[in-house]
Amino acid sequence: MAINQPAKYIFDMCAAPGGKGIFAWKLWQPNVLISNEVIGKRLGMLISNLKRCEIQPSLVVNRYSSIWATEIPSSSDLVIVDAPCTGQSLLAKGEQAPGCFHPSSINKSANRQKGTSKN
Repeated sequence: MAINQPAKYIFDMCAAPGGKGIFAWKLWQPNVLISNEVIGKRLGMLISNLKRCEIQPSLVVNRYSSIWATEIPSSSDLVIVDAPCTGQSLLAKGEQAPGCFHPSSINKSANRQKGTSKN
């Protein structure tokens, strides 16, 4: 999708903490931003950031991506996916993230993406 093309519906499949979706919303000004986050304990942070940045209208949902692929295929103009999340953004912020590239951490992230982990 080109930057100058309109986007009616943007779906951020791995939304928390919200940065990718907020950036896309600011750039394309869609009719709605749908932010999906599988990990329930991250929903509060996501909702807080969407409110703080005044992202409206937006919808926050908590389902596995396989459900969305089956239930509403081809429903969005843009789908954003950052998978699997490894916590590498902490490095860019100058914070310590020891072991984020360790094989066990990578496997944990891959299993979370596949839905075989309860994290």
